[in-house]
Amino acid sequence: MLLLPACSLAALIAPRARAVCSLGDATTPSARLAAHLEQLQAQKRAAVAVPAVREQDLCERVGISSFKPFQRTVLQHLGALPPDPLEGGSAARPSGRTDVLAVQPTGAGKSVCFQAAAAALGGTTLVISPLVSLMFDQVTSASTSLIRSATINSMQSPAERAEVMEKLSSGQLDLLYTSPEQLDRNGMLARALQSLSVPLVAVDEAHCISSWGHDFRPAYRRVLSAVHKLGSPRLLALTASAPPAVRDDIARQLGFTEGHLRIVASCYRSNIRLLRGAKSVDAVTEAVAGGGGPALVYAQTRKEVRDLAVELSRRTADGGGLVYQYHAGMKAGDRAAAQERFMGSREGAVMVATSAFGMGLNKANIRTVVHFGAPGTIESYYQELGRGGRDGKPSRAVLLCSDLAVHRFFLETVHPTADDVSRVWRAVLTLGSDAEEQSGGRGRGRGGAFEFMTDEPDDLVLSCSVADLQAAASALPTAQGGKRKVQAPSRCLAALEEWGYLSRTPPRTSVAFFGSRAEVGAEAPGPREGPLPLPPGLRPKTLQARAWRAIADPAGLHGAVQALAAREKVDDAWGAVDAAWGRNPETKEAPVAGQRGRLLLRRDVETSTFEGWAAVSGLEPGSFATAVRALEAKELIAVERSLSVQVRVPGEERRGKLPPAEDARVVALMAERRRAQDKIRAVQEYMTCRAADLSESDTLWAFIARYFGERGPADAPDAHSTTR
Repeated sequence: MLLLPACSLAALIAPRARAVCSLGDATTPSARLAAHLEQLQAQKRAAVAVPAVREQDLCERVGISSFKPFQRTVLQHLGALPPDPLEGGSAARPSGRTDVLAVQPTGAGKSVCFQAAAAALGGTTLVISPLVSLMFDQVTSASTSLIRSATINSMQSPAERAEVMEKLSSGQLDLLYTSPEQLDRNGMLARALQSLSVPLVAVDEAHCISSWGHDFRPAYRRVLSAVHKLGSPRLLALTASAPPAVRDDIARQLGFTEGHLRIVASCYRSNIRLLRGAKSVDAVTEAVAGGGGPALVYAQTRKEVRDLAVELSRRTADGGGLVYQYHAGMKAGDRAAAQERFMGSREGAVMVATSAFGMGLNKANIRTVVHFGAPGTIESYYQELGRGGRDGKPSRAVLLCSDLAVHRFFLETVHPTADDVSRVWRAVLTLGSDAEEQSGGRGRGRGGAFEFMTDEPDDLVLSCSVADLQAAASALPTAQGGKRKVQAPSRCLAALEEWGYLSRTPPRTSVAFFGSRAEVGAEAPGPREGPLPLPPGLRPKTLQARAWRAIADPAGLHGAVQALAAREKVDDAWGAVDAAWGRNPETKEAPVAGQRGRLLLRRDVETSTFEGWAAVSGLEPGSFATAVRALEAKELIAVERSLSVQVRVPGEERRGKLPPAEDARVVALMAERRRAQDKIRAVQEYMTCRAADLSESDTLWAFIARYFGERGPADAPDAHSTTR
């Protein structure tokens, strides 16, 4: 592995300093190497021509015998393969930006498209993916085909991310996987990518970018602005489940050119037989037993997963069946172990899971997929049933029908009505005014040790809990004069902010440190490498030690240390840490853990950042919270959180009225709610539809085909259409 010199890394962190690393004034070997790398990257960015690649060579590179028709079409349009001469094409490659949207069934081989493109186009192809586990799986898959790939994600340690960044910055990666959140928030990653040649950005599971889709992720909406900063790379969007409206929204959100290519496959899977039944444990047992191979059972809640796994284990014990479970409440190691065992199983194994399991799953021999209860949408159901029969052999997908109460409840917590928004607005004004009267002044709100203020005396400031806001809003009468609980107060606040009536400040968490450092390090007043050494009383391999290392990150503490140095009027920032703690720099004596002395440092971050330290520590959120409480009990740290709702209402809006029902903003809000209701209604219709002239399976496939705006099984089962 090539280690970049400090000068090159600094150039990534602070672009303005790059001029120092030019060849003309580079006087050290490190500076000359850094400048040389900068020149190489500039040459890569300026390169236009891509060497011709033989199709067979590219197939061998990615480990397949031949490309499927849709894969070949995608690669030709991206310029990774020359156009087919038999169709009148020339050998010339398309130049500049070329956009492709491919809607293909689960298991069709969509990932081959960007892996092969990365092998042919040069530079570093960027893949934006929604799941960390999926990234790791695809990195492993790509590495077997000698495609240099890596991932940057929230589950990595700082050392692992630094290693990947070094490879990326020195041009040693063909393929980089990351999440939309990392692309949005990781400034160092963004600057590194901007310094490289990025010929292609692939957006996997692209339905997540659409608010009309079933797995909407807001961070996907900011992908386009990040892509613009990379020049004009080709764009490839891939998904298995996108009705026409979602396809149009994907193209709009990604800024696809007018002449972009759409390759839409028939959703029909001729080898999968669709069945329905009543929800019961007996029905699950029967479906699993009659499948003749591994089975995947989806349950709606973690409790259902646990209970069902125990009961199936008891019922299949005599037959030697193995039953595993998978849900977000399990420890990461237990989830990984269960997935690994299930992936290696041949016959008789059953995985009982929530919808958290399966995206990107590459197990070809699943014979039965059972849904223990109604799915939330037809899109998610189609995607999950498609995890069976990926080898093309006969398989079954069984839906055990239930009521839709769970999904209707979640609809209420995500999609508020215009009346809900109105009542939350009135509750904000009422609670804020009451707080003003109690505090005796305007422009000030308080929650614990956190004071939320504004310089404008006419502004209304409110600091409260979500529960208090929900209770106040629910107590107000509806427009019809009745009572109804407001289920989505946070979403109502988001709508009010989007409409310009108020602004929100993210809740914050403050961590006060009372622990000691093992060494003074007076010769290093600047940032230090690695976390603060463990305070006395903490054993290195404990959960508390892992939590401490995540919280006591020197990069995050550097500003607090400098502030401490200024307060103590000393030149050595890290030496001031010891001075503030009453330690003797000569004897290195330290107070005993649990005997709180003088405040050492205070780290103030957004609460979402604090919660993200659980991933940094490698602990489950529950284990991380337990470890933090133990550190507090030992008086090594003190954690205080602000109230969840921190809003400011400008003075001119305090007496303003909300927009009327015909206003475009209100219309859009209610249209979003109706789309969600339509999705639930479609699931209800799927569970009850009948056709006298078709079999059960063909009836259900015809329904799914109509939902996706495509042809049914009676037309062209395996055809795919290409449109511009």
